[in-house]
Amino acid sequence: DRLRSLETSLAAITANETDIEECRRNLAAAASHVSDLESSLEKLRETRDKDIQELRYEVDSKASDSRVIADDVQQKQRSLDRVATDRERAREKLCELQSMWGITNVTDADERRLELPLTCPTCGQSIKDGEENHSHYELASEVSGGLKRALHLVEKTEAQYSTLQEVAAEKVDEQTKLEQELDEMRLGLAEKERAWSDKMKAAELALKSSRDDFATLSNDLQKAEQAYREASVLESTENAAKTEINSLENDSISSAAAYDALAHDVRQMEDVIRQLGEDRANAEQSSRTLVRLA
Repeated sequence: DRLRSLETSLAAITANETDIEECRRNLAAAASHVSDLESSLEKLRETRDKDIQELRYEVDSKASDSRVIADDVQQKQRSLDRVATDRERAREKLCELQSMWGITNVTDADERRLELPLTCPTCGQSIKDGEENHSHYELASEVSGGLKRALHLVEKTEAQYSTLQEVAAEKVDEQTKLEQELDEMRLGLAEKERAWSDKMKAAELALKSSRDDFATLSNDLQKAEQAYREASVLESTENAAKTEINSLENDSISSAAAYDALAHDVRQMEDVIRQLGEDRANAEQSSRTLVRLA
């Protein structure tokens, strides 16, 4: 039974050697696969960083343009507000002069066509042609000049306001368009980042799975090597047992040969003893016969 057990152990050793070699091949293949995935992941990171960095640069550049035009829009709006204030003051001054001199139509502020009031609004004196202090022509010229200046200022501020309003509207439209483009670019960047995130997660998951396989194969190899070492111990025990059995068999053969030789000697001795007995009996018989004869 012990011999059969040792023979079984020897078969297990041979099987373990085959398993170990297969485990080593699988482990080497798994290590190579892990290395390939790590290299691919690193290249993927570099490609992702370059791709995302380019998009972020474009977004940042567009955002910078948007801030510049936003500042320009604010500046144009402040200018527009100042011109609107100047225009309102010019209108108020014109209305004041109209009210003072009772003039309703100022589209033509020619002093030759102005109809002045009968009395001066400032001193209350009568306004008559040829009077020393209130010459109609001089007063009309003065009032006409004031009205012209006020009307010119109104027209100037209205033209400035209209021009600035158009420029501000164009800037606002440009800002709106730029912000829409910026929003679209930000959405594109976010989608690109999500796509890269999914791709990186898949690559990292594949690498993790490959590393887990490598760890499992490494553990299997350790177990197989341990089993092989244990089987090797059994093999040594078996070899010692075989040596012992051979020695016993040799001793047994030697003992059998000695036994046979001893048995042969015993048989020879028995034959001699028997012969001696017969000789003794014959001698006694002869002696008795000789005695009777005597």
